Amino acid sequence: MNKMNCPNVKYCPCASTTCQNYGKCCACVASHREAGGLPACLRRNKEDGKN
Repeated sequence: MNKMNCPNVKYCPCASTTCQNYGKCCACVASHREAGGLPACLRRNKEDGKN
């Protein structure tokens, strides 16, 4: 699969700051999609039910 080249985001809500895809939304979403999951920023917060 081809990875998209997109600019970094201004704010990345992910707690995994050491991840190689931190701040690179396109690469992060593509990586999680290939693995069958969702990045933290697209998962619902268990405590308040919000994204």
